[in-house]
Amino acid sequence: MVTRRYGWFHAAPALFPILACELVGESDVILQDASAFLLRISHSTKFFPAVVSSFVLMIVCVPAFGLADDISLMSIGARYGISGNSPIGEQSQEEFEQYDAAVTFRMPWTWYHASGWGFSTRLIASAGVLKGASDEAFIATLVPVVAFGRKDERISIDMGGGGALMSSYRFGTQDFGGPFQFVWAFGLNCRVYGPVGLGYHFQHYSDAGIYGTASRGIDLHMIELAYRF
Repeated sequence: MVTRRYGWFHAAPALFPILACELVGESDVILQDASAFLLRISHSTKFFPAVVSSFVLMIVCVPAFGLADDISLMSIGARYGISGNSPIGEQSQEEFEQYDAAVTFRMPWTWYHASGWGFSTRLIASAGVLKGASDEAFIATLVPVVAFGRKDERISIDMGGGGALMSSYRFGTQDFGGPFQFVWAFGLNCRVYGPVGLGYHFQHYSDAGIYGTASRGIDLHMIELAYRF
C-alpha cells in the first residue's frame, strides 16, 4: 500500500467550494447551493453517483434558452500530476505521475444569473504519458464537465465524468484491469495575468468493476498552466 502526505494539496478538493463562497459572499444563494453540492460530492465514496449527479446538474441547470452559443476553443494547457491518498475507492499499489497536454472547449449550453455568476458546459480533451513503477503508457481522456463561475471566466469550479484510454494498463504490482477507464474529475481554474491561467484538477481513474474485482484505480492531483482564448 502506498501512502503519502500532501497537506493542503490533498485537502484542496474539499476547500474549493469554501473558497468560492468567500469570493462572492454569503448572500449569493446560487453560489452557496452549487458549493454545497460540490462539497457533498467531494466526500462521496461512490463513483457512479458522482458522475450521474454531474450530468443531472447539467440537465437541470442548463435550460434550452442557453443554446445560442457556439462551440469554441477556451484554452490549451500543459499539466503535471501525482497520485495521492485515495478518498475514493481502494488505495493505489504504486506511485504515479502523469504529464499531458489538455484542450478545453466551450460547449453550447450555458445559463447565467443577473449577478454574472452561473453555469456553463465544457469539454476537456487530453493526451499524455502515465508513469508508474518502472512502466509508462500513453493515455488520452475525454471529459465533459459542468462549470460554475463568472461569465468572464476569471474563476470557475467544474465537475464531470468521462472516459480514458491507456496503451498499457499494468504498472508494477498494479493492474487497472483493462485499457478503458472511467474518469471522474473536478477542479478550480483562474486567470492570473492576461490570457495566462492556472488550474488544479483532481482526476479519479476507475474501471468501476467492469474488468472484475482485482483491478485498482488511482487518484491524481494535477496542476495546469494554460493559455486562454
